[in-house]
Amino acid sequence: MTTYYDPMYGEIDLDDLILDVVESCPELKRLKLIGMMNFKSVQMLPLTSISRLEHTIGLAYLAQLLASGNPHLQDWKNDLLVAALYHDVNCGSFGHSVEWAIDRFSPYNHEEKVSWVEETQTLAGLRDKPIFLEQDGLHRHRHADKYSINFSRVNGLVNGTASYVLNNSGIDLDNIDNVLRMAHSLGKLPKTDMGVELVRRLRVVPGESNFVIDSEGLGLVQEWRRQRSDVYECFIYTHEYMAFEYLVFELIQEHAKLVETEGLANLFHYTDERLLWWFYDNADPNTKLRDIAKRLLLHELPHCHGILRSSCFKLKRDLEKEGVLSDLSAHINAEINKRRGSFSSNGKLVSLHLTTDDRKTSRCIPILVEEAGRVHEELLGEDERYILLAVLSDRHDSSNRHDAYAIQATARVLKDFGLSDIEPIKKINGDSRAPQYALL
Repeated sequence: MTTYYDPMYGEIDLDDLILDVVESCPELKRLKLIGMMNFKSVQMLPLTSISRLEHTIGLAYLAQLLASGNPHLQDWKNDLLVAALYHDVNCGSFGHSVEWAIDRFSPYNHEEKVSWVEETQTLAGLRDKPIFLEQDGLHRHRHADKYSINFSRVNGLVNGTASYVLNNSGIDLDNIDNVLRMAHSLGKLPKTDMGVELVRRLRVVPGESNFVIDSEGLGLVQEWRRQRSDVYECFIYTHEYMAFEYLVFELIQEHAKLVETEGLANLFHYTDERLLWWFYDNADPNTKLRDIAKRLLLHELPHCHGILRSSCFKLKRDLEKEGVLSDLSAHINAEINKRRGSFSSNGKLVSLHLTTDDRKTSRCIPILVEEAGRVHEELLGEDERYILLAVLSDRHDSSNRHDAYAIQATARVLKDFGLSDIEPIKKINGDSRAPQYALL
């Protein structure tokens, strides 16, 4: 065992495999420079300072705890630990936001791209492997022999096909760590050992397709679900988050105009600030790329007039089609000009940013509960899926009156598009305008 100091779990003992693999594999060290979140924040600085590597090691610790409490997992314990370490290895910059932006032009899924761990010699494997200083850390050090690793099983664990333990649609170890780590960073977690206590109560029973927990432990699952809802609502519905993600999407969209679609996926190799500095240093000064990268580096975000939400999730793909959001923005600006010509003067036009709350603030959590020697399934909560549209512009003199005009005009246009239940979201964290400070 090796001593490790985790911001949430405190001083803990890790299986020697965990730090041995991390310390010898460049593709994992890269994750210390990749944020766990989709944005950088001044208002929620601790939240957006969490690295993917911090979360990855935390997940490996929970996998270690689960294996120690479930003896029949011992045969594939090392596969489980390696899968935990590699589950996010192909994440691009800024959490999933760059990945989502790329996906609008060329299919991209970081979990599906991890197959390179077993396809070490194929061209696809080389193309999908994250590049960071050196190559083949996992295989160069012969970890497969040293720890008897089955890389086919590792791949299946990451994708959720071999087991539900790390990746499934309800509750899994990945979600337990990232939700509680976010809550801890925001000062919302009542007990820092809650994740440890929850995982120690979870059982993996052969033949069952979900975790089994005793009835006394069910309250921990319910509290985790409540924390999940609270934490996602805390940042998804803020103007700062929307404005930052909008600029990230604009950056990728502008880049897509200049490269072959398939080449977009190469952006995932970059770490957070390295991506922005690469665009700032290498972009043609006559393109928008350099300006967008500079604004993201300086945290000079557009003003968000407000956020609209709709449960018409089936229209998400229609809204993502090329040119649809820009056409809708043109209609919105025309609506605004009809009623308030001065609002859109001096080129300060309104733009739309599309994102989702896809089972983030409300997810159905199935769990098997053991009570009085019998096991039954409990379904906690319901799945909810929302389209979110932020209304933004570069106005810095905006007032509540301007915001209201922009939101009203946007709602009218979106209803005509088919979002029949469109509704404005109230500010959750007070005044959500982002301060104009450089990233700390």
